[in-house]
Amino acid sequence: MAIRCPTCNRSSDEIKFIGEFCEECIANRIKDTVPDKAKIYVCRFCNRIKSGGTFRKLDKDTLAVALKKDLGANGFRVDVIHYHNGAASLEFECDYENAKVHFTKLVDIKTVIENCIDCTRMKSGYYEALVQLRGDGYLVERMAIKLTKYVEANGAFISKTEKEGTGIDMYISNKKLVSAFFMLYRLKPKRSYTLYGMKHGKELYRNIYALRL
Repeated sequence: MAIRCPTCNRSSDEIKFIGEFCEECIANRIKDTVPDKAKIYVCRFCNRIKSGGTFRKLDKDTLAVALKKDLGANGFRVDVIHYHNGAASLEFECDYENAKVHFTKLVDIKTVIENCIDCTRMKSGYYEALVQLRGDGYLVERMAIKLTKYVEANGAFISKTEKEGTGIDMYISNKKLVSAFFMLYRLKPKRSYTLYGMKHGKELYRNIYALRL
């Protein structure tokens, strides 16, 4: 026997029901609880978006994570259908009385500028490792290029590069990445350390790597 939705009067012969109401009215009711506006945080220098607590390249996936948090949509799956000129068309999915409810909503987005820690560090000349490449000019240049590509591909940066006589000094933001690079290519530079500060009562050291080619 067909039943009718108390809200829109549509019949269960026409549309799927969830409990006493049609799925469209349930979806519209839930949709009304989702805010019409949200904000995202974007770095002014690299244009990455703050998503999941860190700054990442802006795409549909990172935008969805950022908007889900700002909208307070913790119980929803959120996907970005389209994003343009400060507005996003979003698709939502949630569980309601053992059924899946879907709806779309257009959300206005305000962009808030917040410099990411990488760009802030880069602008201040931050580095954790100093790599000193010495020897044949061609080999030094090739190694510098290879190291630069590796560092940048893994999300770190080189804050400064200086020519030093027959070699190059490279100031790099992540010392663990530098160690991993040398291990990957089975290189054995001379290592030393220098104390440069304290954090939470712990001494902080910069690593110095001297490699002759």
